[in-house]
Amino acid sequence: MAGGNITANASELLEFTGTTTDGKIRSGLTNETITSGNSGKIAVSSKDLIFSDGGQIITRTYDEGNSGDVNINASESVQVIGSAVLNPRFLSSIFANVNGGATGNGGKLTISTKRFIASNGGLISTASFGSGDGGSLILNADTVDISGTDPVFDGSTDLRVGSFRGGNGGSLTVNTRRLTVRDGARINGTTVGEGNAGSITINASEVVDIKGGIITSSATSPDLRSINNGFNTDPTGQAGSININTNRFTVRDESTISVANNGPTDAGELNINANSLLVDNQAIISANTKLG
Repeated sequence: MAGGNITANASELLEFTGTTTDGKIRSGLTNETITSGNSGKIAVSSKDLIFSDGGQIITRTYDEGNSGDVNINASESVQVIGSAVLNPRFLSSIFANVNGGATGNGGKLTISTKRFIASNGGLISTASFGSGDGGSLILNADTVDISGTDPVFDGSTDLRVGSFRGGNGGSLTVNTRRLTVRDGARINGTTVGEGNAGSITINASEVVDIKGGIITSSATSPDLRSINNGFNTDPTGQAGSININTNRFTVRDESTISVANNGPTDAGELNINANSLLVDNQAIISANTKLG
């Protein structure tokens, strides 16, 4: 049997913030399955939605059942900011995950808002840590601003679809008027295991501005954040593709736009469709593979 759904509606502000005094339990909404039944969905609507101090929404599967979809609608803004003061490992986050050992698939994560802001290590992710495939991630917003890093572990503020074991990563799509990725933040489709990385599609009607930021789809060794969570393997899956469609594309200040594979298979394709393209101040656009 499937789990029940969770629905939260607020006319003005909905905020998930903080932990218990011992830092062991965070504030948030959780819907999960530990059996063959699917977990329920989470649906949230508000004018403004804020995740701070480790607040979280998550659906996940630990077994054969699929994790539920997450649907977020905020008429003005969604903000995902930083990590918990009492437990910095608790990042403010929105997840739809396949946990380790699970064979069920991940749910789809959809966010629709006017202004989307993620900063200081906030994490928005669909990921597979098992053999089931990760779900897709879709962000619809008039403006998207992703910035900064986690001040404790220096992990990027991350909009991510990932594969950390055998399951494939889902696709990531951003539909917006203006996209800004800056100061170490990242849009990321990655695999560090046997599964394939997800593809990334960005549709920005006016501008994509990458300033000291990263857009990547890669098969690569895990970063420090992943190693700290027990994932330290060599990748054998394929990197995904990146497709960027915009009027004006600016890549500057040591930014990186890349498809890469450090394992034995191929890197994905990198496609940029823009009326104007500026690459400035040690920025890099690249496609590379180690062995494929």
